[in-house]
Amino acid sequence: MQAFFKTQGISEQDVKLVLIGAGDLISSVISQRVDAIAAFETTIVPAIRAAGASPVSLLISDHGLRVPGNVYIANGEFARANPDVVARFMAATIEGWQDVQKDGAKEGLALVVKAYPELASQQAFLAQRWEFREQNGYNPYRKGRPLVVDAFRFDPRTLETLDSALVSAGLVKPGLDLQKAFTNEYIEAAQRLMK
Repeated sequence: MQAFFKTQGISEQDVKLVLIGAGDLISSVISQRVDAIAAFETTIVPAIRAAGASPVSLLISDHGLRVPGNVYIANGEFARANPDVVARFMAATIEGWQDVQKDGAKEGLALVVKAYPELASQQAFLAQRWEFREQNGYNPYRKGRPLVVDAFRFDPRTLETLDSALVSAGLVKPGLDLQKAFTNEYIEAAQRLMK
């Protein structure tokens, strides 16, 4: 949030950051103890709606800052020693996400409940979350865009923006090479495997 505020020209005097637990996110917004929260849209918005409120959501990525919240992290030594394994994992992950999106994501919900039968009792709420995703053209990377291989790639310009925002917020030291930390190397290898 501090990096986002910097990119939007919001100073520390303009807001008061409050750290609250995940269990208090919904009740804090509904009871108006806080004006806004940072959370996963597809989880929190349907829950707030189910509680009778009408939240408005703002995606940080829609305002020029793509944060690496949905990334796949591999141990560097393992990735360098086993690039084929990492590429195959990414190919399977991309194909899995694409499968989840089939049939209006109903197939994805069925797969979740099949894999985790204990969630069957929550199927109605989970269906609301899937419906929210569908209505909002959600994919975890770029809202309203198809979930294709390119959605998994980092755009070097977004990394430069993120790096600048993190440095200006004092959250990282200048000189950290985010281009090495967030690489498209394995996505490109996965794409070759998927052809």
